Amino acid sequence: GTWRFDNVTVFGTPSTPSVIVTPGAFNGAFGNVVVGNSSAPDSYIVEGVNLTGNIIITPPVGGFEIRTGVNAFSTAAINLVPVSGTVAQTTIDVRFTPAAPGVQSGDITNASALATTVNVPVSGTGIAAVVPTKLRIVSVNNGSPVLVDQSFSVELESVDISDIPQNVATNTFVQLSINVGSGPLGGIVGGTITAGTNSLSITGITY
Repeated sequence: GTWRFDNVTVFGTPSTPSVIVTPGAFNGAFGNVVVGNSSAPDSYIVEGVNLTGNIIITPPVGGFEIRTGVNAFSTAAINLVPVSGTVAQTTIDVRFTPAAPGVQSGDITNASALATTVNVPVSGTGIAAVVPTKLRIVSVNNGSPVLVDQSFSVELESVDISDIPQNVATNTFVQLSINVGSGPLGGIVGGTITAGTNSLSITGITY
């Protein structure tokens, strides 16, 4: 632009609003995730300079969720408000929580008025949930010997026919009993696998 004051001419270029994304190790390909479950989160960094408006970060449809800090993950857009035209480096966490089977992909848009939008590609595949068919004992007393009249613990999980952990659809009560040996179990001998999870730790058992 050009500015003239009396007989003085000043040449200059107005500062351009910019959104800057630093992907770092962000991959964006979340792979296969069982419907109703969430992938491990991944993250990238966004910042802005010379801004005239908020940075608006919007995930694509299909189960991609975002958050900043310790906020809850959500499919809603995030607004980062500039201070004196600047948004400091902000970490954006991303995860994939498919609601239905199938391939999903798209771009997380990082946009601000008059700035070039920066797209961050993401993808993932929702896998149909498999119903668990049995329980598997993961460990007894964390691998330590079980002593008579001393409390111990049992870790177990619900699995499918291929021994792959699968979440239970409803709260599922589990009761332990003796398979081989004699004498009763005492103490706490049961517990509940909570709906949407696949593991249970029962502590305070005696034999």
